[in-house]
Amino acid sequence: DAIVAARAAFVIFATSTLVHYTLRETQTRMLRFTAELRETISSRRSYARLVTAHLLDSAAFAPIMIGMMAFLFEFFADQILGLLVLTLVWGVELYAAVALRARTSVR
Repeated sequence: DAIVAARAAFVIFATSTLVHYTLRETQTRMLRFTAELRETISSRRSYARLVTAHLLDSAAFAPIMIGMMAFLFEFFADQILGLLVLTLVWGVELYAAVALRARTSVR
């Protein structure tokens, strides 16, 4: 039973850490993109290069997500269970980012 608990703790920790990193980096990159886009549009320059660079920069998260899903699928030996665990962790991290951290930043 201790081995099962240790494995479960590892899976939750690893998945939660990767999801937290992905959400934090996505938010940071979106804020930077928004500021750069506002500046580009206000100076009446073409924003196609900026959008292309942002899309290529954001594509770095695809291997992270695919790898995490492949790990969960193999770990649980069940795709539905792996997807449910990832969805649960993603929802908890979103709640923590939006509800809990937003409340502390308002104070």
